[in-house]
Amino acid sequence: MKKTTLLLFAAGLFLLPACNKQSEAPSLNAPDSVSFASEGETKTIEVSSTVEWTLSTDTQWLKVSPKHGSGTTTVTVQAEKNITGAVRKGSIDITAGSLKKSVSVEQASFAAAIIVSAPQSIAVEKGKQLKVDVTSNTADWAYALTDGNWLTEAAKDEKSITFDLNPAVAFDPAVAAVLTFTTPSDPSFTLPFSIKPENWFTFTCEAPESIEVKKGAQLVLNIATNLSDDQWTCTVTQGPWLSQVSKGDGKLVFDLDPAKLLDPEIKATIAFSSKEYANLSTSVQIQPLSYAPATYMVDKSAMRAFVQENDGIIPNDPHIKSEYLFDGIWKTHYEDYSTSNIAGVDMDYNNFQLLTQVEDAAAGHGDSFTIDAGEAVSLAKIVVHHYYDYTRNDPIEYEIYAYTGSGEYSSNWNDWTKIAEFNGLDNFYNLIGFESGEYCPILADGDTLPVEEGAPKARYYRFLMKSNGYAIGQADLAEWWYVRTHWCSLSEMTFYAYE
Repeated sequence: MKKTTLLLFAAGLFLLPACNKQSEAPSLNAPDSVSFASEGETKTIEVSSTVEWTLSTDTQWLKVSPKHGSGTTTVTVQAEKNITGAVRKGSIDITAGSLKKSVSVEQASFAAAIIVSAPQSIAVEKGKQLKVDVTSNTADWAYALTDGNWLTEAAKDEKSITFDLNPAVAFDPAVAAVLTFTTPSDPSFTLPFSIKPENWFTFTCEAPESIEVKKGAQLVLNIATNLSDDQWTCTVTQGPWLSQVSKGDGKLVFDLDPAKLLDPEIKATIAFSSKEYANLSTSVQIQPLSYAPATYMVDKSAMRAFVQENDGIIPNDPHIKSEYLFDGIWKTHYEDYSTSNIAGVDMDYNNFQLLTQVEDAAAGHGDSFTIDAGEAVSLAKIVVHHYYDYTRNDPIEYEIYAYTGSGEYSSNWNDWTKIAEFNGLDNFYNLIGFESGEYCPILADGDTLPVEEGAPKARYYRFLMKSNGYAIGQADLAEWWYVRTHWCSLSEMTFYAYE
C-alpha cells in the first residue's frame, strides 16, 4: 500500500509542469481607442502582452514609438495639427503572435478664431497709414481686399497688417473696404471686416454768381481748404475772359478781359481738382455781365479771303478754300482734323492756307492775305482759330491791318494801318504734352485780338504772318525746312464789330 501511494505522488509531480505551460496562453491588452485635440498633441498608451508584439499604422498624421516590444510597454503616439477642417479618424494595429488588436484614433477638427482690431472708418490722408491688428489661434491666416483701392499693403506679419493710405485713388465714402479673413487650417472659416473711407481734405470756394467784365477789374475767389496751394489746381472752361494771375493766402485771383468775352450768355466754369486727392472735384459757375458797347458778329456769308500781287500763294486744293475760313467750323481737338466745334460736323481736313515757296518770296510775295468783310465795319475784336495746333504752318506771331487808303483797296502797305497783333508763343509751349484727339481749350477758344475803340472803319483787312511754327526756336534752318517758314494755315476767322 505504501508503494502504491509513492508511485501516484511521483506521477503527480511529473504532470505539474505540463499544467503550468497550458496556463501561459498568449495575451494582448491595449486601449480600444484614443482621441486627440485639433491643435495636435502627444499621448501614451500601454500595450501589454505575454509574447513579442509589433504595431503599425497607415495613418500618416500619426507617429508611434516604439513599434515593437514585449511584456508591458508604454507607447508614445503623436498627432499632427488637424488642418483639414473636419474630424479625422485613423487606427493603430497591434499584432502579438496570432492575436491582433486595432486601436481606433480620432482627432477633432480645428476651429479657427480670429479677432480683428481696427477703426471702422478712417480719414484718407496722404502719407498716413492704417494698422489692422489680428489676434488668431492660427498663423496661416490670409485676407482678401475688396472695394479698397485706396489701401496699399505696406507690411504684414502674424499679428498685423499695415496699409498705406492713397487718396490719389478716387473712392466712394459710402462704400466700405472689406477685409475678408480666411485660413487653410479651417476651410469653413471666413470673417469679413469693414472699414469706411472718409475724405481728409476740406475745400470750399466762395464765388459770386455773376460779375461785370470790366477792363482792369478782377475776380477774387475765397478758398478755404486744409490743402496746400500746390496740392490743388483749377481749370477754366467757357471763360476766355478770365486769366488767372495769383493763387495763395486763401485767394484765387483772375484778371477780367472784356475783349475776350465772346458770348455773355455763357457761364464760365471754374473746376477744382487735385492729383494727390482724387475726390476733390468741385466747381463754380460765374455768369459774365457785359458792360462794353454792344457788338455783333460780322456776317460771314459775305466775307472772303483773297491774295493781291504781293500777298502769298493760295494752293489749288479742294480742302483749301477761302470759304473754309468763314464757315463757322473750327478745330477743337489736338491733332484731330475731323472733330469740330459743332457736334456731328466733320471738318474733313478743310482749312485755309498759303503755301508760298522760297522763289515766290524772292519774287515779292509776302506772308499775307487780304480779307473782304463784305461791308465797312468798326472792328471790336477778331477771333482766330488755328489748324495745326500752333505748330508747323500755323502763324505764331501775326498782325491785322485795316485799309485806310483811297479807292477800293490796294497792295501798297503804306495804305494799311495796323489795328491788332498777336503773339502765340505761350500757346505753342502750352500745347506740348497734349495727346492726339484730346479736347484742347486753347484751340476751341482761339486767339482773341481786341481792337481799340476808334480804330479805322474799313471793309478790307489784311493778315500778315510774322513767324510760324516751323520758325520757332530755329536759328539756322536747312533749306528744305526754310521753305516752310512762309507757309500759313488757319481754321477759322471771326470778326466782331461795334454796332
